Amino acid sequence: MIALFAAAALTGAFLLFWVEPLFARLVLPLLGGAPAVWNTCLMFFQTLLLLGYLYAHLSTRYLTAKRQVILHIALLLLCLIVMPIAIPGGWTPPASGNVIPWLVGTLSVTVGLPFLVLSATAPLLQKWLAGLDKPVENPYVLYAASNAGSFLGLLAFPLLLEPALTLKEQSRLWLVIFLVAIALLGLCGAVAWRQTSTVRTPGARDTAANISWLERLRWIALAFVPSSLLLSVTTYLSTDIAATPLLWVIPLSLYLLTFVIVFARSGQKLAIGAEITHTLLITILAYVLFRHTSLGFRVGYLFHLALFTVTALVLHGELAASRPAPARLTEYYLWISLGGALGGIFAAIVVPLVFKSTRDYTLMLVAGMLLRMAFRNNKAHNQLPLVAIPALLLAAAGLFGKSRETIFTDRSFFGIYRVTLNAGPTHILYHGSTIHGAQFLNRPPTPVTYYHPNGPVGAVFRTLQTDRTARNVGVVGLGTGSILCYAKAGEHWTFFEIDAHVERIARNPRLFSFLSQCAAKPTVVLGDARLTLAREPAGRYSLLVLDAFSSDAIPVHLMTREAMHLYDQVLEEHGLLMVHISNRRLDLEPVVGRLADDIGMFAIVRDDDVPNDRQDKDYEYSSTWVVLSKHKEDIDALAADKRWRPLREAPPDKTWTDDYSNILSVIKW
Repeated sequence: MIALFAAAALTGAFLLFWVEPLFARLVLPLLGGAPAVWNTCLMFFQTLLLLGYLYAHLSTRYLTAKRQVILHIALLLLCLIVMPIAIPGGWTPPASGNVIPWLVGTLSVTVGLPFLVLSATAPLLQKWLAGLDKPVENPYVLYAASNAGSFLGLLAFPLLLEPALTLKEQSRLWLVIFLVAIALLGLCGAVAWRQTSTVRTPGARDTAANISWLERLRWIALAFVPSSLLLSVTTYLSTDIAATPLLWVIPLSLYLLTFVIVFARSGQKLAIGAEITHTLLITILAYVLFRHTSLGFRVGYLFHLALFTVTALVLHGELAASRPAPARLTEYYLWISLGGALGGIFAAIVVPLVFKSTRDYTLMLVAGMLLRMAFRNNKAHNQLPLVAIPALLLAAAGLFGKSRETIFTDRSFFGIYRVTLNAGPTHILYHGSTIHGAQFLNRPPTPVTYYHPNGPVGAVFRTLQTDRTARNVGVVGLGTGSILCYAKAGEHWTFFEIDAHVERIARNPRLFSFLSQCAAKPTVVLGDARLTLAREPAGRYSLLVLDAFSSDAIPVHLMTREAMHLYDQVLEEHGLLMVHISNRRLDLEPVVGRLADDIGMFAIVRDDDVPNDRQDKDYEYSSTWVVLSKHKEDIDALAADKRWRPLREAPPDKTWTDDYSNILSVIKW
């Protein structure tokens, strides 16, 4: 019996966590990587999860078990009218104005009903199992099975499904598994139908003890902090440790595993060792922040993952230990989902508007420490020295432990920006842990970092010295704008930048002066490059530079067959395309090579390895650039330099398209 119900709960949750990234990939080429797109999807799914739990609560409160089964199976069958999941043909976002209403409408039509009905499955199954004539002692074990399904769905998309299948193939497979889920739920419904003799009168109340509002508030808070901390720690790891591909999968997987662990138990509290470990890790972090030291990539990455996991485990353990009688099961999940939704809203919407750094991460850690004792009675005084002192130390370190060389910080939906004052004297712009430009304060504006004259970028511009009158140059990605130093009088330069915060930093004369002092006065076009370049006239640019990667993350929709056709369209017949593929975590050379072959362009690559002394003194950084052209003779002058070489042959793989990509295949393991 438990195996049947657990299989149904697991399958439903698997589909839920698969459809979220699946839809995001479907809509990405239409709307690009604007933060409002991701935030809208996040808020939409969180809202539907809350509504699904509300539906489960109300239906079990006012309907008999038989009517619950009929209604839920009918709604599942109704979902088939929107299958397989796809963007309706002819649906395109508005060319200008607010695209959020279009996105919400598309979400509602394509995945709204299936997501809402599936999200109600786990609490309904637990209620059915608890209401049998011979009830199961611990129906909450199904919540562990549900989170295990979420965990599997989360990992299956990047590890198995995306590398092997196109989006259309995934949509068809999702439909097949959805039919399996209907069959499993039908069997569970049949069991509930036959083995539930109690007839509920609509409107009747459960006889279980009433729940106080203090207890409801406790559930909300215990769900709020781990949910918010999940997004905070992911941002923190991406910003201050390293921008590792698929980094978001690991914290979310650990988050789900903590639910599996605590709800698989029969209501017992976690061992005291978990709380001691939690306090110890918090104390270590406070010491590190006060000392302005670094744990390094590997140790730091593992440390923060461990701290997040233990925090979530302790708080979710308190949540699981306070579970009510099965009669109040659906209400319990309703308040948990409300806390999780509020935590997500806080981290995704409020935090970027309020905090200019990663202080929200320490704030959530402090909140987690204090929650351990906030709702306890006789144990509160014993917990106070153990919890309050490390929490206060961490709060002080997080609020006042600012690095001395940082002179400017800003935060947008795209990440955290820092400008530091370094030897030289030099201003350096960081996005996360990656340098996005630098300028010497005691020299005329000169291109440095990845654009220095002795590197691939300098070589390309030297080959363009002849007949450069009225040349049009496009650059995807602004940074500090130092590449503008190669501009000549009479040229027109256009930067395509997705983040208005970057333009404000580049135009701030107290930070950088390239845009105001270089020979050309550029135009900056804000918005996602896939959308803004599509509005440019055909054959406009003689040189197009693609340098749009945030930290080491890669916007996949800028590296697909459809994107390459767009670049080819806006280039003049003998124009050049430059692609910056330097990346600490990804090997992008085979991706560009396949795209070049697919579109019929010629390509060469140069690895610029700069000695450490020049990097430290002259801020000339190592980089790798690919140059592509429609005609071989247009890159012959560059290819004569032996430092340029053909792109190396890559293992067989599909060309990346808007319908297919495989990040795992290019990770530098």
